[in-house]
Amino acid sequence: MTKSVKTVKIFALGLLTMVIMAGAGLFLVRLGVIAVPPALSGLPLVGHSTAPASGDELLLLQQQLADKADKISELETSLSAADTALRQSQDSEAYLKAELARLNEEVLNLQSEVAGKQATYKDMGSYFASMKPKDAADILSRLKDDDIIGILSAMPKETAAEILPFMDRDQAAAITSKMLVTQP
Repeated sequence: MTKSVKTVKIFALGLLTMVIMAGAGLFLVRLGVIAVPPALSGLPLVGHSTAPASGDELLLLQQQLADKADKISELETSLSAADTALRQSQDSEAYLKAELARLNEEVLNLQSEVAGKQATYKDMGSYFASMKPKDAADILSRLKDDDIIGILSAMPKETAAEILPFMDRDQAAAITSKMLVTQP
């Protein structure tokens, strides 16, 4: 055999011996028979980071995992409740907006109706003001009290004062009383 082949064989045998010894050492460290040298404790295969957990550590980790799962469940429940509250709030807001729009429309209709009645009362007031007070009182006494009040209110005060004495006294008193309430 040549010298180079002999050197290679010796080198391979030495390397194989070192690998076997390192494997045996790692095996003994994993079994806990020997302690890990401080210089090697940071290595992934040798250090404590990959050592199997003891029974107590395993129970502790399982408990922590269960606690985290409970916390996640609580947060999911809280998120679901917040989502429901948000949807209800949005539904309520939409309903209130629609109700506000409806009420605004109703107010506008009522204002328009009141304006129309006032214009009618003003026209009627001018008609009755041009009549003789006795005739105006006779016709007015056949109308509803609210209409009489509206027409008399649209007339000049002097003309209304001339018509009232020709009306039935009880009706004139009732109308005057209602006018005091509706017009402060």
